[in-house]
Amino acid sequence: MNFNKFFDFIGSPSKAFDNEKKTTLGEAFKFMIFGLFILAIISTIIGVIVLAVAATFISSFMPLGIIPFGAAGAIGAGIVVMMFIGTLVGGIIASLIWGLWLHLWVYIFGSRKGLDNTFKSVFYGMSPHYILGWIPVINIIILIWSIVVQGIGLTKLHEITRGKAAGAIILAIIIPVIIIVAIAGTMFMSMMSLMGGIPTV
Repeated sequence: MNFNKFFDFIGSPSKAFDNEKKTTLGEAFKFMIFGLFILAIISTIIGVIVLAVAATFISSFMPLGIIPFGAAGAIGAGIVVMMFIGTLVGGIIASLIWGLWLHLWVYIFGSRKGLDNTFKSVFYGMSPHYILGWIPVINIIILIWSIVVQGIGLTKLHEITRGKAAGAIILAIIIPVIIIVAIAGTMFMSMMSLMGGIPTV
């Protein structure tokens, strides 16, 4: 696996996608797995450091022996394993679902280049997130750039305009957000009605 390819998609996505037009979906999928593996490793290492610092801090306020060392170690190891698996498996599932959902809107906007090109746009487009997504706060900007890179991928691989690519991505993001907000609002109003409304002072 060419590690420099991640930085090609971060710094020069347009050229990078031109180089991947004939790449198979299988190769793109392997690239995504490798990227998520990198992210999972780095995130887990950071998580271990945070857990170690937190455990040291908490232990200074707790009597010795209140939690058996073996039990604490087992809990810590379990959390670390869950962090790694969650990042890797969760990332794969999220990428596949997002790719399918995004392709629906790409299709609506007129492209007939195939689902594989949408998946390639997603798998390669997430390169900034794979390498830099573990950085707190900045990872929000990185995620936005990853979405932009995916849009560039759609224009290159589906051969659609930037406007259509942007429209497909925006609708793919906004519609679930609207649905979630509507559901949350409905649940909140139902809870308020069950409680007899919001109490006034």
